[in-house]
Amino acid sequence: MTNSEKYITENFYALPVVPLEEQPFEIPESWKWVYLKDINSSKKRSINPTRDQEQIFELYSIPSFPTSKPEKTRGKDIKSNKQMISKNEILLSKINPRINRVWLVGEENEYPLIASTEWIVISNENFVEPKYLLYLLQSPYFRKLITKDVSGVGGSLTRAKPKLVENYPIALPPLKTQISIARKIEVLVEKIYQAKKLMEEAKSSFELRRAAIFDEFMENVNSSSIEILDDESIEYFFEQKENAKKWIITNFESIAAKDKYSIAIGPFGSDLKVTDYSTEGVPLIFVKNIRSSNYLLNRKYVSEKKAEKLNKHSVTSGDILVTKMGDPPGDVDLCPSNVTKAIITADCIKLKVNPALADNNFIKYVIESPIVKKQILKMSKGVAQQKISLSIFKKMTFSLPSLSKQKTIVEKLDKIIENENTCIENIKYFEGKIEVLQKSILSKAFKGQL
Repeated sequence: MTNSEKYITENFYALPVVPLEEQPFEIPESWKWVYLKDINSSKKRSINPTRDQEQIFELYSIPSFPTSKPEKTRGKDIKSNKQMISKNEILLSKINPRINRVWLVGEENEYPLIASTEWIVISNENFVEPKYLLYLLQSPYFRKLITKDVSGVGGSLTRAKPKLVENYPIALPPLKTQISIARKIEVLVEKIYQAKKLMEEAKSSFELRRAAIFDEFMENVNSSSIEILDDESIEYFFEQKENAKKWIITNFESIAAKDKYSIAIGPFGSDLKVTDYSTEGVPLIFVKNIRSSNYLLNRKYVSEKKAEKLNKHSVTSGDILVTKMGDPPGDVDLCPSNVTKAIITADCIKLKVNPALADNNFIKYVIESPIVKKQILKMSKGVAQQKISLSIFKKMTFSLPSLSKQKTIVEKLDKIIENENTCIENIKYFEGKIEVLQKSILSKAFKGQL
């Protein structure tokens, strides 16, 4: 045994042991239960970066944690005191500890390393492997401890209490075992990461595929398609046998039903106020309902009497619902089959199609397609609050085949998207399994069972 190894071993065995009655679970004989404070040799080193205004710092902040990279910023742009840190120190977030934020400080490049005071800094160069400690502080056992004792009113305002954290018991094996466990976890975590990456790529490819699906059914559409912007002319065109396989260019206004308010926006604020809401009656439809396809989400109503006054904003089963505000606007859904009457609210557009000209499911696919999305982006680009007006929406153009062709396309698209949705659900299921697996790996590792 070298002098260095002897020093490390002596220091390890000299650590105070957590009393037996406070030890959370059984660990191998060569391991020790120790308090976190007894392995933390870090001393707080406060720094005021504004005193060196032009100095560039590598700042380990809470907001930069998801990027896995510290911010490079000048002292003059840092408005509060920070703490100096060093390579291989562990940063444990105090703020909102329900979010698992533990960071291993990397190499110092050319700039000094500093960290937000929202981090608890943990350091020990003598007998603790940094990556072992990193994974331990991410483990379900430790996360349960740190989320149990918090201060603050809730959510992002909660804080872990450093004085309590330092007295948490942790399972510590000899250094060689720590290194071995950290390496095993690292290999397994990398495999899990690659699996997650493949799943994300699969989901992204589905989204890209979905955007392209509609275009695949437009093989007969070309620049020679004629433009028809009159409902009677559209109907007459497709009645001619020679036009059965042709497509025309039209707009939403032209395929709307002949009812007076078949295409309309929600009421202005003065026409529908919060004071008009009730707990029963005719349901209201908000932007959030359209985006989520969840019409029970924070459901609100107006009385039958108020609904009559807002009748021009009413929708029923199968009507097309579009968001006219968002980032970007243009989310679309069909009014659910169980809705006999509802009232759309501000920032929503309704479209009741002429059933002799268009299939509402086909038009929904049209609005979701790149053809219309590009027009929406173009019309809302450069606007601080992205939105499309009803007049713009009415005039947006797209290609339309005969009604029978529309129904055929919808049938095929529905089958394709149903299969893709099944695949996505399967991916989500396995993502959940992977999360459970990762927690299981960490739980077993710190019980000496890996």
